[in-house]
Amino acid sequence: MQMYLRLIFASLFMVVIIGSTDAQTTQSSHRVLPNASDDDSRSHDMNQNLSEIRARNAIKREETRHAETLERAREVAKLGAELRETFERVKSLTTEDLKKLARMEKLTRKIRGDAGGTGDGEPSKELPGDKPAVISHLAKLSDELRERVENTPRHVVSATVVERANQLLELIERIHQFSK
Repeated sequence: MQMYLRLIFASLFMVVIIGSTDAQTTQSSHRVLPNASDDDSRSHDMNQNLSEIRARNAIKREETRHAETLERAREVAKLGAELRETFERVKSLTTEDLKKLARMEKLTRKIRGDAGGTGDGEPSKELPGDKPAVISHLAKLSDELRERVENTPRHVVSATVVERANQLLELIERIHQFSK
């Protein structure tokens, strides 16, 4: 009888072990293993997301740069109007006006550079001769420059903006010559 009990226990033991082994095999065979095409798909999605983020960041940088250029153009127009008003009242330029003129020159050079221009423009033949006319023309051109910058989309290189900036810089140089 002991032998019979040992045989039953051994049989039961074998059934339990075989059953658990089979259960493990069944579970592992139903598990989905990642394959190379899934990795490629994930990599492609990640690269596409990175490209989209880079493109959005580039657009934001361009919009910021354009907004800064607009602000510069508005400041140039404001400084030009202030210089004209001061000159009409006092009939000369003060030290403060010369500082405004230097600021105006710096801003105009930056606007010209942002528009894709350089200092290689031809000298204008239509510069006014006397100081009041030069300062009046300076105010007019600075306002025209502001208007051109405001009407030019951010992704366009404007030859008229560059041309106006070059003319404005010529007038600023002319005023510096008057002040010496």
